[in-house]
Amino acid sequence: MFAEFGVLNYLTYLVGAIFIILVPGPNTFFVLKTGIGPRR
Repeated sequence: MFAEFGVLNYLTYLVGAIFIILVPGPNTFFVLKTGIGPRR
C-alpha cells in the first residue's frame, strides 16, 4: 500500500519516525539554553 512511498516495513517505519521525533538534535540544546538563559 505504501510501497510507492518507500515504506516496506511498517514496524521499522514507526520505530524510525518515533526515534526521529523524540531524540533531540544538536540544535535543541542551543535553543533551550538561549531560551532559558539570562535576559539581556
